Amino acid sequence: METLAEQTIVDILGNQMDLDSQRVWIRDQNKKIPQGDGLFVIVGMISSKPFSVNKYSTPTDDDTGLKEIQTVIAQEQIQIDIISRNTDAITRRYEILTALNSTYAVQKMEAGNFKIFKMPTAFLNASEAEGGSRINRFSVTVTAHVWYRKEIELASGDFYNDFDTRVDDKETIDEADGLIEFTIDENTDLGGLA
Repeated sequence: METLAEQTIVDILGNQMDLDSQRVWIRDQNKKIPQGDGLFVIVGMISSKPFSVNKYSTPTDDDTGLKEIQTVIAQEQIQIDIISRNTDAITRRYEILTALNSTYAVQKMEAGNFKIFKMPTAFLNASEAEGGSRINRFSVTVTAHVWYRKEIELASGDFYNDFDTRVDDKETIDEADGLIEFTIDENTDLGGLA
């Protein structure tokens, strides 16, 4: 996945609910809800439970070096807040669920290697959190299965291609020289074993 789950969900909601980037965004960016009517949607990750963290190396595309592939598979809880000063949040809150279940959403999830699990069971009316202004605010949390991948090209000194080894028996184990000693490097002929 090249982008965060929140970024993909923002894209899905913007596309399916016909909202521009001034009306749907990722939480914690020091944005304030603009004055005036209309609908605003804020998306943010509230928790992440990693299942798997892996790395492996593979040759670069031109076979002149190595690149390290790092992956994380996790379950993330994504909170979606829908807000309005008028009744839009009340009358359009169901569109969050239809957007996440749309064909466009399925295509974005397939392209990004993530999956939103079954739909949530409830919206939370969080209007009181806004104090005296009485902004209409509803929150829903969805669970997503995410897969993040990062590639790092390793410099020639960042990986091992020369290996020294030795074989010992009970007489040579404490000696400076082993019974058999050899080096395997990139020029060693392994007789078809490599």
